[in-house]
Amino acid sequence: MEQENNMEMVEFEFPDENEGNETPVEQSEEYKRAYDEAYRKSMEEDFEIEDDTPEEDRGREPLPESVVKEIEADELDDYSDRVRTRMAQLKKVWHDERRAKEATVREREEALRVAQQIIEENKRLKATLSSGEEFLMQTMKEAAEREFDIAKREYREAYDAGDTEKVVDAQQRLTNAQLKMQQVTGYKPVYVQKALQDESNAVNTQLERPQTPRPDPKASAWQQRNVWFGTDEEMTSLALGLHEKLVKSGVDPRSDDYYRRIDDTMRKRFPEYFGGTQEQAPAQPRAKPATVVAPATRSTAPKKIVLTKTQVNLARKLGITPEQYARELMKGM
Repeated sequence: MEQENNMEMVEFEFPDENEGNETPVEQSEEYKRAYDEAYRKSMEEDFEIEDDTPEEDRGREPLPESVVKEIEADELDDYSDRVRTRMAQLKKVWHDERRAKEATVREREEALRVAQQIIEENKRLKATLSSGEEFLMQTMKEAAEREFDIAKREYREAYDAGDTEKVVDAQQRLTNAQLKMQQVTGYKPVYVQKALQDESNAVNTQLERPQTPRPDPKASAWQQRNVWFGTDEEMTSLALGLHEKLVKSGVDPRSDDYYRRIDDTMRKRFPEYFGGTQEQAPAQPRAKPATVVAPATRSTAPKKIVLTKTQVNLARKLGITPEQYARELMKGM
Protein backbone atom coordinates (compact mmCIF):
# COMPACT_ATOMS: atom_id res chain seq x y z
CA MET A 1 0.00 0.00 0.00
CA GLU A 2 2.86 2.37 0.82
CA GLN A 3 4.48 1.57 -2.48
CA GLU A 4 1.30 2.54 -4.33
CA ASN A 5 1.15 5.89 -2.50
CA ASN A 6 4.74 6.59 -3.48
CA MET A 7 3.91 5.90 -7.11
CA GLU A 8 1.00 8.35 -6.96
CA MET A 9 3.29 11.09 -5.62
CA VAL A 10 5.53 10.96 -8.72
CA GLU A 11 4.82 14.07 -10.80
CA PHE A 12 4.87 14.01 -14.58
CA GLU A 13 7.78 15.96 -16.07
CA PHE A 14 7.62 17.36 -19.58
CA PRO A 15 10.53 16.61 -21.86
CA ASP A 16 11.25 20.33 -22.43
CA GLU A 17 11.37 21.09 -18.68
CA ASN A 18 14.42 18.87 -18.11
CA GLU A 19 17.57 20.81 -18.93
CA GLY A 20 19.86 19.01 -21.32
CA ASN A 21 17.09 16.56 -22.34
CA GLU A 22 15.92 18.28 -25.53
CA THR A 23 14.22 16.15 -28.14
CA PRO A 24 15.82 16.68 -31.59
CA VAL A 25 13.70 17.38 -34.62
CA GLU A 26 13.48 14.31 -36.82
CA GLN A 27 15.46 14.84 -40.02
CA SER A 28 17.60 12.74 -42.30
CA GLU A 29 21.17 12.18 -41.12
CA GLU A 30 22.58 13.48 -44.40
CA TYR A 31 20.59 16.71 -44.18
CA LYS A 32 21.60 17.28 -40.54
CA ARG A 33 25.28 16.71 -41.30
CA ALA A 34 25.18 19.12 -44.25
CA TYR A 35 23.34 21.77 -42.29
CA ASP A 36 25.58 21.40 -39.21
CA GLU A 37 28.67 21.79 -41.40
CA ALA A 38 27.24 24.90 -43.06
CA TYR A 39 26.20 26.25 -39.67
CA ARG A 40 29.70 25.67 -38.27
CA LYS A 41 31.31 27.51 -41.17
CA SER A 42 28.83 30.35 -40.92
CA MET A 43 29.72 30.88 -37.26
CA GLU A 44 33.31 31.53 -38.31
CA GLU A 45 32.13 34.68 -40.07
CA ASP A 46 31.61 37.91 -38.19
CA PHE A 47 27.96 37.50 -37.38
CA GLU A 48 25.86 35.83 -34.72
CA ILE A 49 22.42 34.28 -34.51
CA GLU A 50 19.80 35.81 -32.23
CA ASP A 51 16.73 33.94 -31.00
CA ASP A 52 13.70 36.11 -31.86
CA THR A 53 11.22 33.67 -30.34
CA PRO A 54 9.09 35.30 -27.61
CA GLU A 55 10.81 34.93 -24.25
CA GLU A 56 8.03 32.85 -22.73
CA ASP A 57 8.30 30.32 -25.60
CA ARG A 58 12.09 29.95 -25.75
CA GLY A 59 13.66 26.57 -25.09
CA ARG A 60 10.37 24.69 -25.29
CA GLU A 61 10.46 21.73 -27.64
CA PRO A 62 7.18 20.17 -28.84
CA LEU A 63 5.97 16.87 -27.42
CA PRO A 64 7.21 13.73 -29.16
CA GLU A 65 5.00 12.72 -32.05
CA SER A 66 4.22 9.37 -30.40
CA VAL A 67 2.76 11.13 -27.35
CA VAL A 68 0.68 13.47 -29.53
CA LYS A 69 -0.75 10.50 -31.46
CA GLU A 70 -1.52 8.69 -28.20
CA ILE A 71 -3.41 11.72 -26.90
CA GLU A 72 -5.45 12.00 -30.08
CA ALA A 73 -6.29 8.26 -29.99
CA ASP A 74 -7.40 8.16 -26.35
CA GLU A 75 -11.06 7.53 -25.57
CA LEU A 76 -12.93 9.26 -22.77
CA ASP A 77 -13.01 6.17 -20.57
CA ASP A 78 -9.16 6.12 -20.50
CA TYR A 79 -9.00 9.51 -18.80
CA SER A 80 -10.12 8.20 -15.41
CA ASP A 81 -6.59 7.12 -14.39
CA ARG A 82 -4.53 9.86 -16.04
CA VAL A 83 -6.82 12.85 -16.23
CA ARG A 84 -4.36 15.35 -14.77
CA THR A 85 -1.50 14.16 -16.95
CA ARG A 86 -3.61 14.20 -20.10
CA MET A 87 -5.02 17.66 -19.39
CA ALA A 88 -1.51 19.04 -18.93
CA GLN A 89 -0.33 17.34 -22.10
CA LEU A 90 -3.30 18.63 -24.08
CA LYS A 91 -2.52 22.13 -22.92
CA LYS A 92 1.09 21.77 -24.04
CA VAL A 93 0.00 20.45 -27.45
CA TRP A 94 -2.08 23.57 -27.87
CA HIS A 95 0.90 25.77 -27.00
CA ASP A 96 3.12 23.81 -29.40
CA GLU A 97 0.72 24.44 -32.26
CA ARG A 98 0.49 28.13 -31.35
CA ARG A 99 4.28 28.51 -31.32
CA ALA A 100 4.61 26.72 -34.67
CA LYS A 101 2.02 29.02 -36.26
CA GLU A 102 3.69 32.13 -34.85
CA ALA A 103 7.08 30.95 -36.15
CA THR A 104 5.54 30.44 -39.62
CA VAL A 105 4.12 33.96 -39.55
CA ARG A 106 7.50 35.43 -38.59
CA GLU A 107 9.25 33.54 -41.38
CA ARG A 108 6.68 34.73 -43.92
CA GLU A 109 7.12 38.33 -42.79
CA GLU A 110 10.89 38.01 -43.05
CA ALA A 111 10.59 36.57 -46.58
CA LEU A 112 8.33 39.46 -47.61
CA ARG A 113 10.77 41.98 -46.14
CA VAL A 114 13.69 40.48 -48.07
CA ALA A 115 11.68 40.42 -51.32
CA GLN A 116 10.65 44.06 -50.85
CA GLN A 117 14.26 45.01 -50.15
CA ILE A 118 15.38 43.38 -53.41
CA ILE A 119 12.64 45.16 -55.38
CA GLU A 120 13.58 48.55 -53.92
CA GLU A 121 17.27 47.95 -54.63
CA ASN A 122 16.43 47.05 -58.24
CA LYS A 123 14.39 50.22 -58.68
CA ARG A 124 17.15 52.34 -57.14
CA LEU A 125 19.84 50.88 -59.41
CA LYS A 126 17.72 51.36 -62.53
CA ALA A 127 16.94 54.96 -61.57
CA THR A 128 20.68 55.58 -61.12
CA LEU A 129 21.39 54.06 -64.53
CA SER A 130 18.71 56.23 -66.11
CA SER A 131 20.07 59.50 -64.72
CA GLY A 132 23.65 58.48 -65.48
CA GLU A 133 22.77 57.60 -69.05
CA GLU A 134 21.11 60.97 -69.63
CA PHE A 135 24.15 62.82 -68.26
CA LEU A 136 26.52 60.73 -70.40
CA MET A 137 24.53 61.37 -73.59
CA GLN A 138 24.45 65.11 -72.92
CA THR A 139 28.21 65.18 -72.30
CA MET A 140 28.95 63.19 -75.47
CA LYS A 141 26.70 65.45 -77.52
CA GLU A 142 28.41 68.62 -76.28
CA ALA A 143 31.87 67.12 -76.91
CA ALA A 144 30.92 66.07 -80.47
CA GLU A 145 29.56 69.54 -81.22
CA ARG A 146 32.75 71.21 -79.97
CA GLU A 147 34.91 68.83 -81.99
CA PHE A 148 32.83 69.51 -85.09
CA ASP A 149 33.12 73.30 -84.68
CA ILE A 150 36.90 73.09 -84.22
CA ALA A 151 37.33 70.80 -87.26
CA LYS A 152 35.16 73.08 -89.40
CA ARG A 153 37.19 76.15 -88.39
CA GLU A 154 40.50 74.39 -89.10
CA TYR A 155 39.21 73.22 -92.47
CA ARG A 156 38.20 76.76 -93.41
CA GLU A 157 41.58 78.17 -92.33
CA ALA A 158 43.50 75.51 -94.26
CA TYR A 159 41.35 76.05 -97.34
CA ASP A 160 41.86 79.83 -97.23
CA ALA A 161 45.61 79.35 -96.78
CA GLY A 162 45.78 76.95 -99.73
CA ASP A 163 47.60 74.29 -97.67
CA THR A 164 46.56 70.99 -99.29
CA GLU A 165 48.04 68.79 -96.57
CA LYS A 166 46.21 70.62 -93.81
CA VAL A 167 43.01 70.56 -95.85
CA VAL A 168 43.17 66.75 -96.01
CA ASP A 169 43.84 66.46 -92.28
CA ALA A 170 41.06 68.89 -91.44
CA GLN A 171 38.70 66.99 -93.75
CA GLN A 172 39.43 63.77 -91.85
CA ARG A 173 38.75 65.39 -88.49
CA LEU A 174 35.58 66.95 -89.85
CA THR A 175 34.38 63.55 -91.07
CA ASN A 176 35.11 61.94 -87.71
CA ALA A 177 33.24 64.68 -85.89
CA GLN A 178 30.23 64.22 -88.18
CA LEU A 179 30.19 60.47 -87.50
CA LYS A 180 30.31 61.03 -83.74
CA MET A 181 27.43 63.50 -83.91
CA GLN A 182 25.37 61.02 -85.93
CA GLN A 183 26.06 58.25 -83.40
CA VAL A 184 25.09 60.42 -80.45
CA THR A 185 21.96 61.74 -82.16
CA GLY A 186 20.79 58.28 -83.24
CA TYR A 187 21.37 56.61 -79.87
CA LYS A 188 18.22 55.38 -78.15
CA PRO A 189 18.43 55.51 -74.33
CA VAL A 190 17.91 52.10 -72.73
CA TYR A 191 17.01 53.21 -69.22
CA VAL A 192 14.29 55.84 -69.34
CA GLN A 193 12.03 57.06 -66.57
CA LYS A 194 8.85 55.99 -68.35
CA ALA A 195 10.08 52.39 -68.54
CA LEU A 196 10.79 52.43 -64.82
CA GLN A 197 7.29 53.71 -64.05
CA ASP A 198 5.70 51.09 -66.28
CA GLU A 199 7.70 48.35 -64.56
CA SER A 200 6.75 49.55 -61.07
CA ASN A 201 3.08 49.50 -62.11
CA ALA A 202 3.48 45.95 -63.50
CA VAL A 203 2.57 47.07 -67.02
CA ASN A 204 4.37 45.14 -69.74
CA THR A 205 4.92 47.34 -72.77
CA GLN A 206 6.30 45.83 -75.94
CA LEU A 207 8.69 48.30 -77.55
CA GLU A 208 8.88 48.40 -81.33
CA ARG A 209 12.46 48.22 -82.48
CA PRO A 210 13.50 49.19 -86.01
CA GLN A 211 14.71 46.27 -88.08
CA THR A 212 18.47 46.30 -88.36
CA PRO A 213 19.53 46.41 -92.04
CA ARG A 214 21.68 43.52 -93.21
CA PRO A 215 25.33 44.51 -93.75
CA ASP A 216 26.78 44.61 -97.25
CA PRO A 217 28.68 41.32 -97.87
CA LYS A 218 31.52 43.20 -99.57
CA ALA A 219 31.85 45.58 -96.65
CA SER A 220 31.90 42.68 -94.19
CA ALA A 221 34.53 40.81 -96.19
CA TRP A 222 36.68 43.94 -96.52
CA GLN A 223 36.51 44.63 -92.79
CA GLN A 224 37.52 41.03 -92.00
CA ARG A 225 40.57 41.39 -94.24
CA ASN A 226 41.53 44.75 -92.75
CA VAL A 227 41.57 44.10 -89.03
CA TRP A 228 43.11 47.53 -88.39
CA PHE A 229 39.77 49.19 -89.22
CA GLY A 230 38.18 50.38 -86.01
CA THR A 231 41.23 49.58 -83.86
CA ASP A 232 43.95 51.85 -85.29
CA GLU A 233 42.71 55.44 -84.97
CA GLU A 234 44.99 57.01 -87.61
CA MET A 235 44.32 54.40 -90.30
CA THR A 236 40.59 54.33 -89.58
CA SER A 237 40.38 58.13 -89.84
CA LEU A 238 42.08 58.07 -93.25
CA ALA A 239 39.75 55.31 -94.50
CA LEU A 240 36.68 57.28 -93.40
CA GLY A 241 38.01 60.40 -95.07
CA LEU A 242 38.58 58.46 -98.31
CA HIS A 243 35.07 57.05 -98.07
CA GLU A 244 33.62 60.57 -97.80
CA LYS A 245 35.70 61.79 -100.73
CA LEU A 246 34.80 58.85 -103.00
CA VAL A 247 31.09 59.08 -102.24
CA LYS A 248 31.06 62.81 -102.99
CA SER A 249 32.85 62.17 -106.29
CA GLY A 250 30.12 59.72 -107.33
CA VAL A 251 31.84 56.37 -106.70
CA ASP A 252 29.41 53.63 -105.67
CA PRO A 253 30.46 52.39 -102.18
CA ARG A 254 29.23 48.90 -103.12
CA SER A 255 31.45 48.58 -106.20
CA ASP A 256 34.79 46.80 -106.49
CA ASP A 257 36.40 50.03 -107.73
CA TYR A 258 35.49 51.72 -104.45
CA TYR A 259 37.33 49.13 -102.33
CA ARG A 260 40.27 48.97 -104.77
CA ARG A 261 40.87 52.72 -104.46
CA ILE A 262 40.74 52.61 -100.68
CA ASP A 263 43.15 49.66 -100.57
CA ASP A 264 45.62 51.36 -102.96
CA THR A 265 45.65 54.57 -100.93
CA MET A 266 46.06 52.75 -97.63
CA ARG A 267 49.00 50.72 -98.98
CA LYS A 268 50.74 53.89 -100.19
CA ARG A 269 50.23 55.78 -96.91
CA PHE A 270 51.09 52.85 -94.62
CA PRO A 271 53.55 50.60 -96.50
CA GLU A 272 55.23 49.54 -93.25
CA TYR A 273 51.96 48.00 -92.06
CA PHE A 274 51.03 46.03 -95.17
CA GLY A 275 54.56 44.91 -96.02
CA GLY A 276 53.77 44.69 -99.71
CA THR A 277 50.72 42.36 -99.44
CA GLN A 278 47.64 42.80 -97.36
CA GLU A 279 47.31 39.10 -96.56
CA GLN A 280 50.76 39.06 -94.88
CA ALA A 281 50.02 42.03 -92.64
CA PRO A 282 49.60 41.10 -89.02
CA ALA A 283 46.92 42.77 -86.98
CA GLN A 284 48.65 45.41 -84.88
CA PRO A 285 45.95 47.56 -83.35
CA ARG A 286 47.16 50.16 -80.93
CA ALA A 287 47.02 48.82 -77.45
CA LYS A 288 44.54 50.45 -75.14
CA PRO A 289 45.43 50.87 -71.47
CA ALA A 290 43.77 48.26 -69.33
CA THR A 291 41.39 49.41 -66.68
CA VAL A 292 42.77 48.52 -63.28
CA VAL A 293 40.15 47.84 -60.66
CA ALA A 294 41.30 48.20 -57.10
CA PRO A 295 40.35 45.33 -54.82
CA ALA A 296 37.42 45.94 -52.57
CA THR A 297 38.76 46.69 -49.11
CA ARG A 298 37.16 47.91 -45.94
CA SER A 299 38.51 51.10 -44.42
CA THR A 300 36.74 50.42 -41.16
CA ALA A 301 36.06 47.36 -39.07
CA PRO A 302 33.29 45.16 -40.53
CA LYS A 303 29.88 45.41 -38.96
CA LYS A 304 28.73 42.42 -36.96
CA ILE A 305 25.61 40.89 -38.47
CA VAL A 306 23.05 39.42 -36.08
CA LEU A 307 20.72 36.82 -37.58
CA THR A 308 17.48 36.02 -35.82
CA LYS A 309 16.26 32.47 -35.39
CA THR A 310 13.51 33.23 -37.91
CA GLN A 311 16.10 34.26 -40.50
CA VAL A 312 18.09 31.07 -39.90
CA ASN A 313 14.96 28.94 -40.37
CA LEU A 314 14.09 30.85 -43.54
CA ALA A 315 17.62 30.26 -44.87
CA ARG A 316 17.17 26.52 -44.31
CA LYS A 317 13.87 26.53 -46.21
CA LEU A 318 15.48 28.47 -49.07
CA GLY A 319 18.27 25.89 -49.25
CA ILE A 320 21.10 28.31 -48.38
CA THR A 321 23.45 28.55 -45.43
CA PRO A 322 23.22 31.23 -42.73
CA GLU A 323 26.54 32.54 -44.07
CA GLN A 324 25.06 33.14 -47.54
CA TYR A 325 21.96 34.72 -46.03
CA ALA A 326 24.13 37.07 -43.93
CA ARG A 327 26.14 38.11 -47.00
CA GLU A 328 22.96 38.97 -48.91
CA LEU A 329 21.73 40.89 -45.87
CA MET A 330 24.96 42.91 -45.79
CA LYS A 331 24.49 43.93 -49.44
CA GLY A 332 21.28 45.73 -48.53
CA MET A 333 22.96 47.78 -45.77
